[in-house]
Amino acid sequence: MDPTACLREIRALIREFQAGESIEIGRFVDLVESLDRWITGGGFLPRAWDRAQAKARAMQARTVTQARLAQNRLAQARTARGWSE
Repeated sequence: MDPTACLREIRALIREFQAGESIEIGRFVDLVESLDRWITGGGFLPRAWDRAQAKARAMQARTVTQARLAQNRLAQARTARGWSE
């Protein structure tokens, strides 16, 4: 199973449908079912989804890092001013 090729074909069918073309609904269902079975069974994600997840993880890591830096700055400011929590 190539999940990337499967997703590519699913997306092509969706574009055709959205353009008003008729599509083989049975083929569409088979592709979605196959991809679901693949992922549910522990298979790797299609490349497009894997990249999207990687971007989301990177954004989350940046947010956590920024929050930690802000906490450190606040702690340093409190220490410098002799404040305690």
